[in-house]
Amino acid sequence: MKDNSSLKYSLHSVARLSFFSEKLPPRISLFFITIAVQLIASGTAGAAFVLRSGRLWLLSTSIWTLWFVMLFLVVFPGTDKFLRSNPRHLNTLISMIFLAILFCGILELIAFTAFFPRYLSYIPNQSLRSLVEELGNGFQYTDGTALCHQAVDNLLAGKNPYANPNITEALQKYSVDSFRVTPLRTGAFAAIFPYPSRSQLEQIEKSASQDLSVPPEIETKFSYPAGSFLLPLPFITAGVRDLRWVYALFIIAGLICTTILIPSQKRLLFIGACLISLELWNSLAGGETSCLVFPLLLIAWITANRYKWISLIFLGLAAATKQTVWLFLPFYFILLYRRTDLKTTFFGLLVVAGIFALFNAYFILANPALWIESILAPFIDPMFPLGVGLITLVNSGMMPSIPPIFFTILEAVIFLASIIWYYFAGFKYPNSAVILAILPFFFGWRSLWSYFFYASIILLAGILCDNNQPAYSDAN
Repeated sequence: MKDNSSLKYSLHSVARLSFFSEKLPPRISLFFITIAVQLIASGTAGAAFVLRSGRLWLLSTSIWTLWFVMLFLVVFPGTDKFLRSNPRHLNTLISMIFLAILFCGILELIAFTAFFPRYLSYIPNQSLRSLVEELGNGFQYTDGTALCHQAVDNLLAGKNPYANPNITEALQKYSVDSFRVTPLRTGAFAAIFPYPSRSQLEQIEKSASQDLSVPPEIETKFSYPAGSFLLPLPFITAGVRDLRWVYALFIIAGLICTTILIPSQKRLLFIGACLISLELWNSLAGGETSCLVFPLLLIAWITANRYKWISLIFLGLAAATKQTVWLFLPFYFILLYRRTDLKTTFFGLLVVAGIFALFNAYFILANPALWIESILAPFIDPMFPLGVGLITLVNSGMMPSIPPIFFTILEAVIFLASIIWYYFAGFKYPNSAVILAILPFFFGWRSLWSYFFYASIILLAGILCDNNQPAYSDAN
């Protein structure tokens, strides 16, 4: 009888395009607005990068700031007080946003499969044509994905992936666009600021491709922990030729598991949100390495309450795969300590550290200096300023003389302040950890949008799975 009731509710919701019930806090509806805001912010940042527009850079940062603010509003129960007055109007707005983004997603799929690049030359405006071309080029491997695939190949050939990366070979083998590499402020690029042009990047690549040399102006170190190539290894060995299919398997499995763990009357909302999260699917099509980390971190977060061992295992796998996960660790263990005790927290640390060591110890022991140098490359190599956060003050030309150390210090201060706040007060709003863990990146010298795109889905899943997050009431 209960199952039939859930089925009738789901069908009724689909018919009315209503994802919400009275049992859900109204602030959850803001999540659909944040999806739209994120898409606009990402699109504006992409246009700013291609067109080299300072105004668009600053505009994108303002929109990304709004995105962070709205995520915090979703977290705090007090937001419900201000959204309760017109629930019908709010639901109408959310339904319109859902349909609009769904339509845009279908349009994008058609445009970049059936029409691109066949009809690219018919676009009359040069700037618009360049923008569409760059968007189309984005649906292929990044330099990081190419190096991850090369690392798998090197391992299968009996080579140390950290000792044998060759960015030139990887770019050629996997047809990586020149704008998807990571240039360094050295050699021919030493005097260029704030970022090399496409022609300058292509010139360096063309010169290196003649003898497959490694140009000093392009980052060639394999700078990810070993999970980034050990997890895809079985699939590549089985014959999968594109890492994006591996990432897709992980993402789909993670979303299915999450949907099962979410209470039945909330599942339709989560499915709808995932369906129109175009940033996720665009990232997958573009081969972003964060696509491998996202499902691991998602499962780790939503199982933290009910299945601690599963949660710790997946957290360990995520930490062994990419460095961005490391910023989640203090918040996760603060919450674990607050909900359990010091002993449980200590053993949790051992589990995560043990899994990290299981994946990385061999490569660390083989050449400790090489491994450390490779993993720290994103922090110590002379990279160009790039991103959607505060760094746009530099990219836009408004304040080009701000040194990198300023952003490093600011990033560290924000991270430390977030940890302190979460320890003393933030744990009362447990899912705020998802935002706080990515917030420092917004103030860094490198604040790429790929650091942020998956956090909103993890946040929504965490709230939907957390029965201790009731709607706001006058008694609160």
